[in-house]
Amino acid sequence: MAIIQNPEKSFTVDASIEQIKKIINRVPEFAKGGKLISSDDFICQYEFEFSTLKVGNVITVSLNSVDDNKTEIKLEARRILGAFNNQREVMEADLDFKNITKALSKLIQNPDVAKPEKKGCAGSATILVILLVSLVFLF
Repeated sequence: MAIIQNPEKSFTVDASIEQIKKIINRVPEFAKGGKLISSDDFICQYEFEFSTLKVGNVITVSLNSVDDNKTEIKLEARRILGAFNNQREVMEADLDFKNITKALSKLIQNPDVAKPEKKGCAGSATILVILLVSLVFLF
């Protein structure tokens, strides 16, 4: 079984590091299955878990100021213990990189954008509960 180097991606955006620090916590609102598990504003490092990755895998986002209005964003997928050992894990990490990148892009362009509404059947669940309660009282 071969060990695969941690997948990484880095890019530079036209936004100050302070702007990015203000929006980075909102990434899970726009990145499917994401959850912020740790953040350190002092060293500008943030860790996310994603449902597409196996348990114990995280994506670390590091911010570096290039100049007053440019920030380098570095993404690294890694295991908490051990190393990546199959190409599928790398592909899953790449999908999460894309989700983070899209979320950051949306938030940089419009920091006040509202959280997307979840599509679901909350109304249907309420109706189902009412029907079940009605059946219990009928019998």
